[in-house]
Amino acid sequence: MRMLWKYYIWLRRCRHSRGFGIQSPTDYAFVRYVINEHWPYYAYSELKSQLPNVSSALRKNAELYFRIANWLQPDITLLITEHYSLYEKYVRRGCRKTNVFNTADSLAGHDSPGLFIFGNNADFELVSRVIADCDVSSVLVVEDIYSSNKLLWHDIASDEHVTISYDLYYLGIAMFDKTRYKTNYKINF
Repeated sequence: MRMLWKYYIWLRRCRHSRGFGIQSPTDYAFVRYVINEHWPYYAYSELKSQLPNVSSALRKNAELYFRIANWLQPDITLLITEHYSLYEKYVRRGCRKTNVFNTADSLAGHDSPGLFIFGNNADFELVSRVIADCDVSSVLVVEDIYSSNKLLWHDIASDEHVTISYDLYYLGIAMFDKTRYKTNYKINF
């Protein structure tokens, strides 16, 4: 029954897959080669052997964070999630130079752009502070956007600082390029 449900969901979302309908070349490239990249990266097999008891859904998110870190090459990464140790390993393999933090207090004195990942039940005040400090080379990720973070994601997607947002059904990605028009994409992930 679970397999039938999975196919049902895929059929409903197939028109939002692989970047169909995206007119911007940079947004299309991000969707095709970062979000929906299906080829294995150099570290996937090694990380899978180091962390064998990880569910497929968690591994899928971790591999996405690996690809985002590899694409962005952030100076800092803030991981506020219950899966900190798993995500940290993937993010560090995607970008070896990044400094990974798990508390907002650790960011004091860091004005570098970075990758910010918030898990379930994210703190609205903290996310608002992070958004205010983000610039063109920052990426914000919020998990569980249709459950515990539903109102938060709605506020993020409509925030004036956020110009590009990707709704991946399970999580949302926000970017802050002020030279771009505000655009919201719904992507099958």
